[in-house]
Amino acid sequence: MTSHLGLAPVVSQSGGSAARVRIRPVGQKRLRGILIEAAWQWTSRASEAKDLYNRHFAKHGIGQKAIIAVARKLAIKFWQLAVDTQPAPMGDAARGARSA
Repeated sequence: MTSHLGLAPVVSQSGGSAARVRIRPVGQKRLRGILIEAAWQWTSRASEAKDLYNRHFAKHGIGQKAIIAVARKLAIKFWQLAVDTQPAPMGDAARGARSA
């Protein structure tokens, strides 16, 4: 799913040469941009996201790489939420009751 959004790393390696990892911007550019903006907001509000950002920033020293990692994690969380959540019961609305 993250590779469809253009948030997954792509490894290029041939023979004995060192592997190069990069992000290939494929998929919907607008959706990827929205996820990156949401990742910035999540980073400013949640300690889990801030810790993830700081770990990647300390490792690479590039803010863009760090925020892509946070956006990838956020996309995975959204996907899990969409797939794993059971629909909430409708209560009286499911039985056709009307409010007075």
